[in-house]
Amino acid sequence: MNDETPKTRLWKRLLYRPGWLIALAVCLLLSAVLVPFGWRYYRTRQLIAGIEAHGGSVGFKQGGSQWLRDIVGNEWMKPFDAPYEVSWRRFRLSGAWTLPSLSGVKSGPPKEKLTDAVFIRYVVPLDDLHGIRTVAIDGNNLTLWSFKELSQFEHLEVLSLSDKAFDDEALGHFSMSFNLQKLYLSGTSISDEGLRHLYWLENLEVVSLYDTNVTSQAEWRLQRRLSSRFKLDD
Repeated sequence: MNDETPKTRLWKRLLYRPGWLIALAVCLLLSAVLVPFGWRYYRTRQLIAGIEAHGGSVGFKQGGSQWLRDIVGNEWMKPFDAPYEVSWRRFRLSGAWTLPSLSGVKSGPPKEKLTDAVFIRYVVPLDDLHGIRTVAIDGNNLTLWSFKELSQFEHLEVLSLSDKAFDDEALGHFSMSFNLQKLYLSGTSISDEGLRHLYWLENLEVVSLYDTNVTSQAEWRLQRRLSSRFKLDD
């Protein structure tokens, strides 16, 4: 007959040690927070690298507490900085600042024109993650497909396009872009008919229509429809 006391199962022994349960709960909680955050940061870096590799640049807004940034420095706070602006041009329209290239591609004039494939693959997912507020694109090969996707950027406030492919039909997709404040469309193919799509954008403050098919009469009608803050930019 075996008089030895049966060994207590591991999980039963852990029940008598609540410290283990607390530690496990803390680990699960940290995993639930850090794993999505880490994936989001990794995915963001991937998309930015793709944009820069194709000649674009990304502007950032600083995130996190300023007092913590003062202590640890900008380098350690990069995971908290959020993409704010995407551009394929020499200069930026907003006050956003640009981080060093993540892909090793230096900033400067676009090395190649932006295409639908690049826009859909990199820019659209970046907006889904962070809500891009400024888009500035010169000399591109975008079509109506990309313009339609661009009109779905819910947080878009500043848009600058200089492309003959952007016409009245393309502008029509932005008739519900109520957050738009500044719209630079010089060099596009829009006309008086397309300008009607802007009548209900009450937050619109500046529109640039140089070198377009818009007449002075249509500009005057647009000014009458919008708020007193609105102005046409030469």
